[in-house]
Amino acid sequence: MWLLPGLMLLGGSAGVLLGSTLGANWQDPGLQTLVVALRLSGSVFLAMLKALVVPLIVTSICVGMRRLGAHGLSRMALSTVAYFMLTTAVAVLTGLLCVQLIHPGGAGSGLEIAAQPETARSALQAVSD
Repeated sequence: MWLLPGLMLLGGSAGVLLGSTLGANWQDPGLQTLVVALRLSGSVFLAMLKALVVPLIVTSICVGMRRLGAHGLSRMALSTVAYFMLTTAVAVLTGLLCVQLIHPGGAGSGLEIAAQPETARSALQAVSD
């Protein structure tokens, strides 16, 4: 048990050293096979992690709801609805305040630029703007 913290420190240090060394030589053609293998293993690891996170969260929520019982569940539902209403009210008030302060669509919002005649542009130019 006493050996575990030392191994974790050693492994972390080795990872930092290896990562900085490979990061500095990432574009080297000799390391291309290693780069592809690391990218593949990293993508597989992240996909497995994403596939694991959602079921764990749903399971923990279901177990927590089951342990609450009927009274605790109704109290939690009431506080959830109250929290939702409060955050919605704060968001609406923040939006109204920003509209009053900024005046979107008013003078200086770019409307006078749109009034100038526009030259013909290709579809690629329109999408890239």
